[in-house]
This record gives sequence, C-alpha cells and structure tokens, in this order.
Amino acid sequence: MEGGSRNSYDEDPPFTWCSGFMYFGVRTLIVILLCGIAFIIPNINVLLMIGGAVLGTIVNILLPVLFYNRAYNFSDRNRQLEVDRAAQAAN
Repeated sequence: MEGGSRNSYDEDPPFTWCSGFMYFGVRTLIVILLCGIAFIIPNINVLLMIGGAVLGTIVNILLPVLFYNRAYNFSDRNRQLEVDRAAQAAN
C-alpha cells in the first residue's frame, strides 16, 4: 500500500523558449501598462474616484441583474415550478 496523496493532474509541460517568452512577456506588459497608467493619471485621487465610480456602477446595476438572471433562469426545474404554481392557483 502506498502512502500519501495522489495528484489528479498531469505534470507541468516542459519549459520551452515560447513558454519562457510568454512568461516574461506577460509580466513585462503588466509593468508597462501600470507605468503608463501612472504617467497618464499621476494624481491618485482621480484614479481612485474613477475606480470607485466604475465599481459602484457594477455593484449597483450589473451584479443584481446577473444574480436575478442566475436565480430565475428558465431551466427545467424552474419551468416545472411555474407549472406546479399555476396548477395550484387554478385549484
């Protein structure tokens, strides 16, 4: 009997030049984008106001709509509940 846990995932693929380029390229791009934003908007208060306005809009408008649609989608279970509710109302 073997001890320890077994992993359900495969080992990482071997390191290649392409994967190394993507690794360093993505990280360099993130730093460049953050520096660009810092140069465009040097005042942190403006950046925080913009971020707060965007996140406030998402929380107050977009998320309730997404949650409602997720909760009341027209799956087979919800259709059956609607049919049962209509049958009870008719009786």
